Amino acid sequence: MNFLFHKIVNFKALNLIGVFRTGEGDSYFLLKVKKNKSQLDIVENLVFSDIESLKAKLDTGNPSILLLDGKGILNKKIDLKNEADTEWLKNLDYKSIHYTSYNTQDSQFLSFCRATVLDELIGLFHKNEIQIIDFYIGGLTAVLVNDLLDKGKLLSNETVLEFNNNTLNAISKTVEDNKTENYAIGTASITNFHLPLYGAAINFYINQNTIQKSSSGQIDYEEVIYRKVFEKSGVVMLVGFFCLLLASYGLTQYFIYKNATLNLENSFTNKSYMVINDLELQKEKKLKILAETGFSSKKFISFYCYELSKSIPAAINFSYLEVYPLKKKSKKPKRLNLIIKSFY
Repeated sequence: MNFLFHKIVNFKALNLIGVFRTGEGDSYFLLKVKKNKSQLDIVENLVFSDIESLKAKLDTGNPSILLLDGKGILNKKIDLKNEADTEWLKNLDYKSIHYTSYNTQDSQFLSFCRATVLDELIGLFHKNEIQIIDFYIGGLTAVLVNDLLDKGKLLSNETVLEFNNNTLNAISKTVEDNKTENYAIGTASITNFHLPLYGAAINFYINQNTIQKSSSGQIDYEEVIYRKVFEKSGVVMLVGFFCLLLASYGLTQYFIYKNATLNLENSFTNKSYMVINDLELQKEKKLKILAETGFSSKKFISFYCYELSKSIPAAINFSYLEVYPLKKKSKKPKRLNLIIKSFY
């Protein structure tokens, strides 16, 4: 189920927030990136002096990753072939710290701070309704960007990363405070304070085995996934509901129209039936009249001639009777043609 949810929720854009601490206060660095197939594009990079200004510029629909560096962050190179270094690493209390490490074949580079420092910062972001889904300590993530830059030395925040044949060889703090260097990535240019944020974005999308880190009880990535799944499913259900509602409305209107048409046809049918029934009654009455008058018979002329001659007084004798029948019936007023010289 988790695998399915991770497939459903695919973050195409990220907010990467860098908090750099000095004796004078915190500075906030924001890097917005967007994943376009196999390319990671920089959308925007900004700097803020307070969390309220940062919050106003955040894309709240995208998840945020936190990177903490500066005052209170320690960096150490551990030589895995040195017994003292390996002993120190074994005795390290991982429960009391948060860390990010980068591993090479012979060394381990560690950036760490007290656990309470990071947990309080994450709590502050959550209090300001900024959802943090992951975090990093120090500037080690900039190592992942050097595959693109191919530099012998990188300035990540105020940490100097030195490379030998593109392999991290040394880590140290810069002597100069607030030193700034610009690095070109694609068509964008970012400073050394945004550089480790871009490396954190690379590690989010392409999880590198060389980067290891601690976890915090303040962050529940699965909860964020479930929330996003719920939001997406809610939107799908809402859209589906409105589609069904629209379809229902359309079908209702269609059936209302069809019903009105059928009612109209039925009304016309009833009227037609009444007219036909009335015509049939009239036909029957007229046929009855014709039958009584004899016009329905082919011998009706002979019948009327007989009736006429019978009504003549006996004192009068007929020599002959001339009858001029119509050649055909005429329904319209026009000249009539008679059949002349027909005797009955």
